[in-house]
Amino acid sequence: MRKGGIQTWEEGYNGLDYTGKFLAKGKGTVHLTWGGDEEGPVCVTGEAYGGRPPEAKGWQRSGEMRFHSPTGVLRFFGDGGDLLGDVTAAGEGSYRIRAYVRGVERAPDLAKAEAVGEVLIVVFPASPR
Repeated sequence: MRKGGIQTWEEGYNGLDYTGKFLAKGKGTVHLTWGGDEEGPVCVTGEAYGGRPPEAKGWQRSGEMRFHSPTGVLRFFGDGGDLLGDVTAAGEGSYRIRAYVRGVERAPDLAKAEAVGEVLIVVFPASPR
């Protein structure tokens, strides 16, 4: 995976326009933007849990949001179209998506970073409201 971000959408839903936000969502879509001005590899790890996992430590930036999966199949894809996996472990319903980045080089602000080394995406079912 290279710089910039990752976008995903469920079958039957359109992609989300670039927002520049760290985490953004639309109906059936999610966009994670991690920035970086320099081409290069980024290691992306996705983890799906059946319950609320502990917060990850040692990351430079993180964000979390609630997301409703209308189809129960939310798949992340890499820049080359490679499937990174389905993260909706409990099928259709509400989820929490946490994203973390580290390895931001030469800039305290993620939007001005020259490179990002690692991205972690954690997905788990949301508690009923």
